[in-house]
Amino acid sequence: GPAGGGGEPAEAVDPEMLYELIVQLRPFAQMVAQRYDGTLGNLPGHRLLIYFGYPQKHEDDARRAVRAALDLVSEAGEQLGRAWSWGRERPALRVGVHTGPAIVSASPNTPEPVVLGATLDVALKLQASAAPGTVVISAVTRSLVRRGFTIEALGPLTASTGSGERLVPYRVREGTDLGEDGTLDLVPLVGRARELDQLMSRWEQSRSGNGQAVLLSGEPGIGKSRLLRALRERV
Repeated sequence: GPAGGGGEPAEAVDPEMLYELIVQLRPFAQMVAQRYDGTLGNLPGHRLLIYFGYPQKHEDDARRAVRAALDLVSEAGEQLGRAWSWGRERPALRVGVHTGPAIVSASPNTPEPVVLGATLDVALKLQASAAPGTVVISAVTRSLVRRGFTIEALGPLTASTGSGERLVPYRVREGTDLGEDGTLDLVPLVGRARELDQLMSRWEQSRSGNGQAVLLSGEPGIGKSRLLRALRERV
């Protein structure tokens, strides 16, 4: 999903200064995007767009988007504050993150191969609702990144999603929701008893001296890593 970022309201800043600030922001945003395998897209006006899932796809793209958003707001002051200020004010980004469908052009050489449509609309509504220096995410993104972050619900917005539902933003911060071993405390394993039994059977055969190899495959986010962790806990 996209992470759309912007700074002070456009009407509060001299247009030429705003333009220069965006010019300074783009290479900084590009650096953060590359850090998490995101792509810096084109967005008119005084906002920036980073999207995840194309051309590189990862199982944790939603988490990557949120981490990139947190880095953007936390590092923006250090990167830009020394050079740009309006009176006593310093630039502060506000970021909205939403996860949803996108259309990818059949020709990768088109100027903008990814069309986000309603997914971008929701991200921009979230971004507009965020306080300076904060990251807000949608309920969909929250369902994918609930572990490892501190997340608090904010009041519903008057704006709605493309399906007409009330849009509820969630503010996200760096969190410490970790297990006792220092790893993410993942959700309980549900509906994978047969697969886990098969893995345990192969493990027992290996212990008896009959070596085994197992290929575990599936769509991103279906629970492969969670199944492997359950196996490690069993053995």
